Amino acid sequence: MLDENFAHCRAVAAGRRERERWTTARSVAQALATPIVAPPIRLARLVRGPAARPGRRRDLVRALPLIALAFPSAAVGEAAGYLLGLGAADRALRQSLLDTRRDGARAQEARS
Repeated sequence: MLDENFAHCRAVAAGRRERERWTTARSVAQALATPIVAPPIRLARLVRGPAARPGRRRDLVRALPLIALAFPSAAVGEAAGYLLGLGAADRALRQSLLDTRRDGARAQEARS
């Protein structure tokens, strides 16, 4: 999950940088700020959104350890996308999304 999160955020950031034709200075500034700023912003959105409704609060609290791992990983992936571009993120996403069984085992390994 962390690898997929990292690759997804890297791909999104690389696409944003390219689509909006960011300068090198803006890319560097965004890459430096994202790991610090993005996780608290994402957490704030999460606790104000549907996941924080009264009937779901316990689930949100239970998910906090996973969120504590996932949000920083996603932010570092995003920073990598701003700074380094797409890299191997597209290949990693394809492998994760298309070649992985939902139980976590690689589909090709299961066929072997």
